[in-house]
Amino acid sequence: MGSLRPPGLLPGETILVRKRITATIRHESGQSLVVLVFALVVILGVSALAIDVSGWFVTRHHAQVAADAAALAAANYMAVSEGTGTTATATSYAQQYVSRNGFDGSNATVNVNTTAATVTVTVPAKGSIFFAHALGFGPPNISATAVASWTTGHAPYALFAYGTCLSDSSQGNGSIGIYVNGNTNLSGGVHSNGNMTGQYGNNTTAPPGTMSYGSSGGCSNTLTAGNSAGSGTAPAIGGSSNLNYPVPYNSSSCTLQNGTSCYFDPSQSPSGNCSYIASSSVPSSLSGAITTSYNSTENAYDITINGSVGSSTSPVVLCAPGGTITVAATANNVSLDGSLYAGSVVIQSNSFTVTPPADQLGIYMTGTGTLNLDPSNGAKGSNNVTLNNAYVFAPNGTVEVGGNNGTGFIEALNISVGSASNGKSSYANNWTFAGTGPTDTLVFADTLVG
Repeated sequence: MGSLRPPGLLPGETILVRKRITATIRHESGQSLVVLVFALVVILGVSALAIDVSGWFVTRHHAQVAADAAALAAANYMAVSEGTGTTATATSYAQQYVSRNGFDGSNATVNVNTTAATVTVTVPAKGSIFFAHALGFGPPNISATAVASWTTGHAPYALFAYGTCLSDSSQGNGSIGIYVNGNTNLSGGVHSNGNMTGQYGNNTTAPPGTMSYGSSGGCSNTLTAGNSAGSGTAPAIGGSSNLNYPVPYNSSSCTLQNGTSCYFDPSQSPSGNCSYIASSSVPSSLSGAITTSYNSTENAYDITINGSVGSSTSPVVLCAPGGTITVAATANNVSLDGSLYAGSVVIQSNSFTVTPPADQLGIYMTGTGTLNLDPSNGAKGSNNVTLNNAYVFAPNGTVEVGGNNGTGFIEALNISVGSASNGKSSYANNWTFAGTGPTDTLVFADTLVG
């Protein structure tokens, strides 16, 4: 049987076609390799460029962090300087913070606008290249810009006495008496609408220019610097007007500069601040730690603290409106994680620690009596009545502080820190009266990414 071939083909033509097909395939085999190599070059180039570009984004992020920090630092300086700061010093602060964040501070552009109260910082940088150079790219110029604004006000107060020297009894016969010794730190402003008396020394420090007293009604300043004092005597504030409470916790319009309400609402939570209001019944969660009793003279319920109350995760605010909260003499080495609100507060304990939630009052006394935190002048305890960053507010009364160890911000009609009448042994030691409370929000930064 002969071989099959398409009609019309002569013998031998089949072999010729096969040779042509084979030759064509062999001729085109190199083109696939060229396409593959070209594709690999493109893929590798794009991948390499992506690595470099991602690095540029990281560099810009770091530059933004440096710009943010620098703008905030310069704005903070201008704010706390209260109009006395210079643009040169603010610029220096900004450049220092740029350098601390890994960039050349001298290359940063800093614009301090005292009219608009803004600081603009631009941090330039060069993007690094690893693979992009092979593709003909050079290191790109990268920059980040931040704008911070500030608002000014009084320096945050550590001690503030509202009472004046005027004869108006509703304002009290106000004064701040300061008798401090042994490494006491007044880290904020000290102001009395009335007199300023006392002595501070033995490594006691206070920010220069932050002590002031009322200049109306015949007020006087007899505060003197003792041995190794950190600053001079208090200057008078100009004019005849007196200052209002920096943080009026008793006003429904009380608002911190960051917009947060600071009004203490003496009603039951969740609408108010009180976790528990004194009554004839005590919840099981407080049973054993407190007892209550009705006081017919006050026409209110009193609270007696017999043990520790609250915790750092579950603070408790005990309220006895018009009544008295007493920390019992038998309640030694007890603590309150929370706050106290009452007409009177009496501390008889040998060791009592108050730790309120952040930016909240530790003790709020509404009555006209004396909140005695001075163990040498009436309180039963030794030197262990401790305030852990606790704010004290006694708008109608007097706060007496003594002994050792504590931090806080105190507002009252009158304040006595230590006592000259009882001798040097009653001087307050190792206290920090901190102006770092809720009035310290002097810088508002809107960081704008440019």
